[in-house]
Amino acid sequence: MKDQVLQQIANVLSLTYSKVTSPGLMTGKMGLALFFYEYSRYTGNQYYETLGDELVDIILEKNNLPGLDLNIGITGICLGVEYLIEKGFVSGEPAEVLSDYDDLIFKNIADAKWFLSKADDSFFSSGLYFLIRCKDMHRKEQLAAIEQLLNSCKTLLEEEYCRTLVLYNSMLYFLNKLSALVDSGINLQPFFDKVIQCIEHSIHNGLYDKMDIELLDILLSDALRKGFVCQFNPKLIIDKEDIGEVQHFIKDTWQQLLYRDKFLKKNVSLENVNCFLKEVLYNYDPSELVLKRGIAGLGLGILKNLNQFT
Repeated sequence: MKDQVLQQIANVLSLTYSKVTSPGLMTGKMGLALFFYEYSRYTGNQYYETLGDELVDIILEKNNLPGLDLNIGITGICLGVEYLIEKGFVSGEPAEVLSDYDDLIFKNIADAKWFLSKADDSFFSSGLYFLIRCKDMHRKEQLAAIEQLLNSCKTLLEEEYCRTLVLYNSMLYFLNKLSALVDSGINLQPFFDKVIQCIEHSIHNGLYDKMDIELLDILLSDALRKGFVCQFNPKLIIDKEDIGEVQHFIKDTWQQLLYRDKFLKKNVSLENVNCFLKEVLYNYDPSELVLKRGIAGLGLGILKNLNQFT
């Protein structure tokens, strides 16, 4: 049955991808391209690889790429390209293919606001991008970028505006991974403490869903293993309305993509998938086609976690 579901998703996306105008990873064409490449490999059908190639060409040929954020902007697009190279879908070395984009991103990496989406659920885009790309950087370049990223992190954590747990989880993940890269002279604990304060404010204001809390629990456990001292108050958490099994599955898919770790491994039932697809076919809303909350995310999740489809 999963093959029928995947074929239906592929059919819908191949007929409607022009409705998605953003070039971005999470809410645009790059997310669709990832699905087409993965589906082409799964089926052996070259047509879908050609669609992926076409979308990537369109994205990279645009003269005015929007912003630097991960949802619709350059960091997300570059992470998508790096993923495609890593998985062997396109040829080239990331350091060469992404050279111009790396220069632009790291030139502006100290300015936190450049990397925030207008959407409520922004990510610490510059930090996540650095974690993926730092393997191609010299140590001196790494340390310079880390210094700027920590300043950027401080700026975001000191602002009065309270943001969603999605952002603060991404910052917590960044600090956890950064702890293995920094010299002993760099104390990350004050940044960690401030992230925890912001997380508590975000929870107090209800800016989270159940899955954000599940991810937070995993990240806090990882932080303790890495030697951080944590004083988080779990009593602040209250039950919230569930976003639903399909959206849980989709969210787990893009978290695996961004964080390069398998976190929650959510299952999804055929019955709920069919209900979701019927709704998408009825509405034909572009927001229901993309990676972040749509059928591209659902299809990519099924392809990458075939044993989680029940």
